[in-house]
Amino acid sequence: DGQPVTATDVAFSWKFLRDKGRPNHRYYYDQVKTLTIPNNRTVTFTFKPSPPDRELPLIIGLMPILPKHIYHERDIQAASLNLPIGSGPYEITEVTPGAQVRFEKRADYWADNLPHNRGRHNFALILEDYYRDEATAFEAFKAGDLDIWFESNPQRWTTGYNFPAANDGRIVKENIALGTPSGLRAFVMNTRRPLLANRALRKAMDLTFDFQWINKILYGDVYRRTGSYFGNTELSASDKPMSDGEAKLLSRSLIPRAELELGYKAPESDGTGRDRTKRLEAMQLLEEAGFEMLGKSLVSPNGQKVKLEILVQRRSDERLALSWRRMLAGIGIDLKVRLIDSSQYQRRLQNFDFDLIAYNYYASLSPGNEQIYYWGSEAADTPGSRNYAGIKDFAVDTAATALTRAESKENFVTAARALDRALMSGHYFIPLYHNPVQWVARWHYVEHPSRHSAYGARLDTWWMNHDN
Repeated sequence: DGQPVTATDVAFSWKFLRDKGRPNHRYYYDQVKTLTIPNNRTVTFTFKPSPPDRELPLIIGLMPILPKHIYHERDIQAASLNLPIGSGPYEITEVTPGAQVRFEKRADYWADNLPHNRGRHNFALILEDYYRDEATAFEAFKAGDLDIWFESNPQRWTTGYNFPAANDGRIVKENIALGTPSGLRAFVMNTRRPLLANRALRKAMDLTFDFQWINKILYGDVYRRTGSYFGNTELSASDKPMSDGEAKLLSRSLIPRAELELGYKAPESDGTGRDRTKRLEAMQLLEEAGFEMLGKSLVSPNGQKVKLEILVQRRSDERLALSWRRMLAGIGIDLKVRLIDSSQYQRRLQNFDFDLIAYNYYASLSPGNEQIYYWGSEAADTPGSRNYAGIKDFAVDTAATALTRAESKENFVTAARALDRALMSGHYFIPLYHNPVQWVARWHYVEHPSRHSAYGARLDTWWMNHDN
């Protein structure tokens, strides 16, 4: 809005987000012991932890700076259509609820000429349009109402671009290589639920998931099975022996040492969708844990029929979950698949009110404090955190903390692998799949640099060629 960013705004933002922000804001910003303002352009933070958290200065440096003169009178926890005021290159000039957000580049952006911004923020106007469903949005892209399309549907990517604009080159399809970890797209099991607190049941459910059949029938064999949170990087523990450093960090884990040493390996089926060998293996695990089959139903050791519900918010996830439902029925598990709208889905997630969900955990090349927010024991009891599985394992806490305190690359890699090993060996998730490339389609007049970042398409480096 033209007013300068001052040290007072920084101090206000820190206190405001510490007291009223999201759980991750409150956790990180509460690690500050004192804040002082020597002058109007300088803020000094002194941190609490001992030994110090080496990532905290970076986290504080990434803190959003909110203008005090605007937000000291606003309730950020209340729904509102008041336009947000920030300090970035674009100004939100208009919001049409449920339809569009309009961003306009500010000619007086204060950081426009800084070296790290050279070649960035090239669009003078950005419109983000909202559609009721993905199919309608794609039709808008085909008609030229949208300029860029990030594809997530494998069948459409392989067979759905047979239309004039794509055939004559006006629309360009690109596979953009990714250098980032696979992350963990998974069915997450809520271990706060008594049935899912049983590790044998969770492991048996993983055995029934026939990825080979699903990938072939639903997705045309375009995906890779995810076997590690940090897959495709040196941070992954997959197919690696457990080092002495990992063993030390995981010495107090709830997971048996032998299983940690073995590590997680995603089950491989015969691809028929009805693999009897995997089904028998799952039933043997369950019988050893005290489960039994009564008729066509699996019954827990306390006599309860195993009935579960999975929440999804997209049709594609519903289709996937329904395929898994049929597989689970083979071992007597009754899975109800429930498709709900995004607002209800987020509300249920925030309160951990579910048995299972479909969720995508993003992983970076520089994991740190957010891992405690994702997997830490304290986060398991904090509504709004992302520890949806309810993981409470001292070894996971230890490994996640070690990430933030590592003073060498060797120690950092060891901590990451220990965390990965504990997460995957705990069978808190049914790992799904990932795509090693990014699918992007664009109209020919939208151009980008010849090289992409490890993180794939970065639209702030793209531009519009009006001569093309």
